Amino acid sequence: MKKYLGFIIAVLLLALIPLTLAEAATQVVDKNDPTCTVDPLASPFCTIQDAIDNATAGDTIDISADTYTENISIDKDLKLQGAGTDSTTIFGFNPEIPVRKGTIHIYNDLTTIW
Repeated sequence: MKKYLGFIIAVLLLALIPLTLAEAATQVVDKNDPTCTVDPLASPFCTIQDAIDNATAGDTIDISADTYTENISIDKDLKLQGAGTDSTTIFGFNPEIPVRKGTIHIYNDLTTIW
């Protein structure tokens, strides 16, 4: 019985540890939302890069309608989603900076990236 006591205690302790699984979140980018400047670490973000920097792999970056002129650097797997080709455009101002690591998933043909 003594040799099983340590095992039983270990199993009971493991049962008490809550297991939390991270779920993918949606980070919103809306430079026209007045609250985007309130907290640079919380959604909605003023820039796409701020949303990327605060996102976790697997998150969706939901980019509101507008033209965004910024370079973005993505170092994790993310989904970028815009409001449509007539509404959301991303212009990079330094084409010599390539995207490295990670993958960009565009889940509709309604977003234009230049």
